[in-house]
Amino acid sequence: MLFVGEDLDVLMALCDKIMVICHGKLMGVVHAYKATKEQIGLMMTGSLDLTNVDGKIAGIAADTMVQEDKDE
Repeated sequence: MLFVGEDLDVLMALCDKIMVICHGKLMGVVHAYKATKEQIGLMMTGSLDLTNVDGKIAGIAADTMVQEDKDE
């Protein structure tokens, strides 16, 4: 099931994982029970990009089927 919303309390209560996209860019995929509201909020504003840490793909929950874009 896909749920789209901006209410963090509802998202964290209903979802197993949360994917944040800001301005068309994937900012990260986190487990709802591990992430904080602050982390998710920063990803929502584009201030925190968990997908690129030290030049490596990161911030993507290991059991998520998101792959690194080879063209970038």
